[in-house]
Amino acid sequence: MLLNISLILLSAGSSSRFAQKSKKHWLRIGDDPLWLFVVKRFESLNIFHTIIVAARPEEVEYMQSYTSHTIIAGGNSRQVSMKNALDLVKSDYTLISDVAR
Repeated sequence: MLLNISLILLSAGSSSRFAQKSKKHWLRIGDDPLWLFVVKRFESLNIFHTIIVAARPEEVEYMQSYTSHTIIAGGNSRQVSMKNALDLVKSDYTLISDVAR
């Protein structure tokens, strides 16, 4: 049952404190990158009217090829990424979560 709730997932970070070559959101859980695994888990709840993922600008097109949900360019801070996503929200309620934190 889809409710009047939007979900914003923040995945535009630089992973600057993460001591690996890959960014956190591209690490794999099974066959999926972490960000997509998180999207699918939230999607399985079947309560969100809209799911929006804020991504690094250079990754938007590639990430969009993985999903039909909206992928938007995030900003230089969590606040800017959140604002960019909130600009698209049309629901009464919004849940916001980081993909990897």
